[in-house]
This record gives sequence, C-alpha cells and structure tokens, in this order.
Amino acid sequence: MLKSNYNISERINEDYHNGYYIYTVGSFNTYDQANAKKKSLKRDGIIDAFVVVFKNQKRLNKLSDL
Repeated sequence: MLKSNYNISERINEDYHNGYYIYTVGSFNTYDQANAKKKSLKRDGIIDAFVVVFKNQKRLNKLSDL
C-alpha cells in the first residue's frame, strides 16, 4: 500500500522502535544521499520522513553512537 500510494520503488522495511512502527526505505553511504531521499519523499507527500542510522543492522538513537 505505501509503495503504490507514494510511488516508492525501493523495498520498504518495517521496524518497531520505542513504541512506534517505523518504515525505512533505502540504504545510503552518506548522510547527503539519505537526506536527498528524505527530501524526495517529503515532496511526494510523506511529510514526516527523516533520516535514521543503522549500524550492524541495529538502529542507533543518535549519530554519536557510531
């Protein structure tokens, strides 16, 4: 449903974190690449899109945890 509603071609992953379901799209090597995708998603109507960081397949709470 998300893919068709927002024309997303990438795989959408579902994660449960701190009591919320979070959907992630894509894997990026730099913050700038991830931020560009976030801006694209916001233009397509996903106004609460944001960048999250994963390390060893675990979501980090903040960049300083790298």
